[in-house]
Amino acid sequence: MHKPIVVVGAGLSGLVCARRLEQAGRNVLVLDAGDGPGGRIRTVNVDGFRLDRGFQVFFEAYPNAKLELDLAALNLKDFEPGCMVFDGKKLREVHRENILQTIFGKWVSVTDLLRFNQLGDDLDHLTEDEVWALEDEPMVDFLRKRKISQEAIDQFVRPFFGGVFLDPTLDVSSRPFAFYWQMLDRAPATIPAEGMQAIPDQIAAGIRQESFRFGVRVESLVREGGRVSGVRLDSGEVIEAALVVLAVDQSASSRLTGIGTEWSARPCTTVHFAASERPFFESILHVNGSGLGRVNHVACMTNASKSLAPNGQSLISASILGDPLMGDLNLAKEVRYELTNWFPKQNVEGWRPLRVDRIPHAQMPQPVGFMDRLTPMAPEDGLLVAGEHTTYAGIDGAILSGQRVAAFAMKPDRELTTA
Repeated sequence: MHKPIVVVGAGLSGLVCARRLEQAGRNVLVLDAGDGPGGRIRTVNVDGFRLDRGFQVFFEAYPNAKLELDLAALNLKDFEPGCMVFDGKKLREVHRENILQTIFGKWVSVTDLLRFNQLGDDLDHLTEDEVWALEDEPMVDFLRKRKISQEAIDQFVRPFFGGVFLDPTLDVSSRPFAFYWQMLDRAPATIPAEGMQAIPDQIAAGIRQESFRFGVRVESLVREGGRVSGVRLDSGEVIEAALVVLAVDQSASSRLTGIGTEWSARPCTTVHFAASERPFFESILHVNGSGLGRVNHVACMTNASKSLAPNGQSLISASILGDPLMGDLNLAKEVRYELTNWFPKQNVEGWRPLRVDRIPHAQMPQPVGFMDRLTPMAPEDGLLVAGEHTTYAGIDGAILSGQRVAAFAMKPDRELTTA
């Protein structure tokens, strides 16, 4: 029997790669240390609530995801465009489709709104390749060149895009900023009705069940004759491979290959609450523009999809950038206390903590120059590397990397050793 192409990691990049290879008739074996597909994109059931592992959304405009997913089958539920910004005293709306309310609320100036609209129009004309070829400069400089005020940057851009990039300092290249602005401008942010797990599950359903081995951890790569020839599990078992595709996070990839700089990944913490009454009725993100407190953004997930909670209950997710040095119970209490200022008319103290998700490697940093530090896709013979750390952070970057690796593995001039 021919040796398989061994894909290490059942996150999005590994799943996309494996499915494309199988569809082309290749023998594939997917290894993963977890108990199912998805990697960082997982949904768990707690007391009838469907909790995503951290606050995550799917941008419907993602260009590469459209090629891999049946969006209609995901039953996507929209978040409303814009956001509500807590200014330290009350919530104010920033909404491109409701400019008059924003103006009369005296939150964002007419001038800033017009410049934001012009920015969206300018970016909408660019192709994906053109966006990633923009001048590589700090995103704040990119905005200042377009005469966006410092007040708008601090009170709207910083909390909103600080949440997108998990970086309150906005030490982010203009390129990923422009890409995500374009995505938000073209279509809504969404979640699958049953939770984010539906995305990897849909891809995994296109791969033979016998092609998966879960609960196994790869300890090292095996090299023979000057090339990678397989993997060694922590149990000592050696699996020979025609080709190894390493589709793990950047830290694990660097450990296994010794290649690439290990970046300090952006951590994120999400506290999930159950409530008998929803604190607001809109499916809109609430962000912290006050510059104070731990919480960066809050969403009532059941305002977008009622399927995420039992009947008559609401699911609320509050996200913190970083990983606070305190226990889960104390953190949940502190978050509830802080949010009483956001929602003074609600019984926030009555919210019941369901779960705290601490994700140390939630996203790779994307500062100026990050594209020059991406992990090479083909670092040595017999080995290919997939994952967002070879493209750009996020769901679409992970999917793109899986597509690229599968295409490279199937190049006619690249004969795989299968004896």
